[in-house]
Amino acid sequence: MSQKKILVAVDRSDMDKSVVKSALDVARNTDSSIIILSVIDIAKFIASVGELNYNSIMGEEKGLEKYLQNLIKNTAKNDKKIEFRIMQGDPASKICEFAKELGASLVVIGTRGLGKIKSKLLGSVSENVIKNCNCSVLIVRS
Repeated sequence: MSQKKILVAVDRSDMDKSVVKSALDVARNTDSSIIILSVIDIAKFIASVGELNYNSIMGEEKGLEKYLQNLIKNTAKNDKKIEFRIMQGDPASKICEFAKELGASLVVIGTRGLGKIKSKLLGSVSENVIKNCNCSVLIVRS
């Protein structure tokens, strides 16, 4: 029987450490492996930078890679081997696609609790993941 996989979605927010720690708790109890995913939202990236520039995106990816390495080092403390992936696109779609491709049994994601109005206006990644993922989703609240 293959080892269960937990996909952990992070977004460089204050929630990331809590999300990874929650995933580690589940992984210890279920002998699961952990893969952390961070998605560069190209639409928001273009809006903030003003254009789609390959070098800017590569710079963002390198910064994100360093961030994820530090996140793993500071939360896992050699407890489990954790891998990470960086993708580009719509975060909710990429999280669900990768969970399916990976055969993940669980997705762990944070939510900041924007409230109903802000969530409707801005769209909630965690809400879209819950609706569209083909596996269980654990929401970690702030």
